[in-house]
Amino acid sequence: MLLTEGIIEDDDYVLLRRGLATRNAVAHGFLNQSVDAALFEEIRGAAEALLGTSRKGAVSTPSPSNPPGTPV
Repeated sequence: MLLTEGIIEDDDYVLLRRGLATRNAVAHGFLNQSVDAALFEEIRGAAEALLGTSRKGAVSTPSPSNPPGTPV
């Protein structure tokens, strides 16, 4: 849905699918090789881009227990 709605590009979709496949292999015990550390960095970058986070100055989502403008 992220791809079809234009929220992410094809390259990001491929990366996230690769990450999901790796996660599934690890979780189900099918991965018999080491996981590429660069993959985690790429996924982290994609996640940050999707979330629009740059932890500096990030502000949490308002809620009754978390008033608007509360730092993360």
